[in-house]
Amino acid sequence: MGQMMARSRSVRCLGNGTVGFFGSSSDVQIYDGTRVITLTNNGDSYYEGSSEKYIVYEDSGEFYLYDGSRSLRLTNNDEIDFFEGIFGNYVVWQAEAAGGADEQYELFVYNGTTIVQLTNRETSLAYEAASNRYVVFTNDRDDDGLELYIYNGNQTIQLADDNNDFQSIGYSGFQGVSNRYVVWKNFVPPLSSDDNNELYAYNGTSTIRLTNNLSEDTFQGVSDRYVVWTDGGDGQLHLLDGSRIVQLTNNGTVSDTYIGIFDNSVVWTGNDGVDEEIFVYDGIRRQLTNNRILDTYLAADNGYVVWQSNDGVDNELYAYKAGRITKLTNNANNLDSFKGIFGNYVAWTSND
Repeated sequence: MGQMMARSRSVRCLGNGTVGFFGSSSDVQIYDGTRVITLTNNGDSYYEGSSEKYIVYEDSGEFYLYDGSRSLRLTNNDEIDFFEGIFGNYVVWQAEAAGGADEQYELFVYNGTTIVQLTNRETSLAYEAASNRYVVFTNDRDDDGLELYIYNGNQTIQLADDNNDFQSIGYSGFQGVSNRYVVWKNFVPPLSSDDNNELYAYNGTSTIRLTNNLSEDTFQGVSDRYVVWTDGGDGQLHLLDGSRIVQLTNNGTVSDTYIGIFDNSVVWTGNDGVDEEIFVYDGIRRQLTNNRILDTYLAADNGYVVWQSNDGVDNELYAYKAGRITKLTNNANNLDSFKGIFGNYVAWTSND
């Protein structure tokens, strides 16, 4: 869901969206690496949000955007506006419809060139989320249940419809969005929406039905490469990789624990028939650990998966990347302390 940014008085934005709090005035200032720029100077301003590309602020009740060279006025009304966020080229906000009913809002986006009004006097509007590619929202513009829509920078596309009669496929819930995929659930007849929700993904050109069963499937995560979910039958993990659906686990009634998507890697723990082991999928399904002791997942990023495992003497650190497992530590004092993954580096401290 879109998160409303808290208004903050006396804010200065330093560099690439770094925010500092100074003084007691209510003006917005930024530092661009060479100079301090005062964006407002009237004591009636609020900082809303920033990215490496934009700074959004409110001045005398209206939203403005600063793009490094100019300030652009986004709103011009006497109504209440709500800032939703900055996503790549997009700035998203809601504004109360002028002359409309109380608390009737419209959704707007600045796409890097122009301001686009996405809705027009429609009820039950709900902003869902956005990525660098899509703005996702629902409303009932045909007065026949909620529909799911996306804006892709050029046009608004309807992805799903809830006609409330349970006789055809109907929208039942937004799940997630990335720069490649939009994921949602539809209920599928003849069962009610509480009984049989199936997962769907839109990839920019077509809609892919991900599941087809009589159990409730659970969405786990989405990235620019993968959509991951757990089936409702026996808790097995599946993913969409491009146009290919891959079943990651197949261990009967034993449920697997999804950890997350990290760059091009999906990480989870699962039972191999003996105990819990650590697995990764990066185009190929790989079992990283294979022993009878407890392995502790630590972190994953930038192609790395890092964990701790006992080598028969004490606990040591291990890392996987690009098809290769490396034992990072080899000592007998059990005092290795993992610190994190930073770009191409894995860091830890050790007392040899």
